[in-house]
Amino acid sequence: MFVSDRFNKLVARSRKNAVDHAAVLNALESSFVACLAGISEAGSREIASAVLADAVDAPTTTAVTVRLAAVVDLFAGDYDEQLDPLLESDWDVVRDVVGENAAEMDMDVVNYVMGKVLEKGRLE
Repeated sequence: MFVSDRFNKLVARSRKNAVDHAAVLNALESSFVACLAGISEAGSREIASAVLADAVDAPTTTAVTVRLAAVVDLFAGDYDEQLDPLLESDWDVVRDVVGENAAEMDMDVVNYVMGKVLEKGRLE
């Protein structure tokens, strides 16, 4: 079972209570922060904000939900290379946030995430 499965269940549950698009976005952010392991809450929120910015004016949140789920799996060490839904901008945000928080993070998580960033050609 992927950690993103838990994320998707939380999202589905919280969407039932969401009254508008803004509430759905808030639910996505809360679910993401609750599920993202290995990084500070501030780092989690920074990644969520960057990804969710694409959904502010979008008619649905499906694409950003998939991307947030992929980040959850990335930090759990289970990134799906075949699905690979992350945009270059997502990789850049992940790189920057991990770089800023690496000293407080588990080095196995840092190494795995930054290894994927390097594979994607997003390491400067």
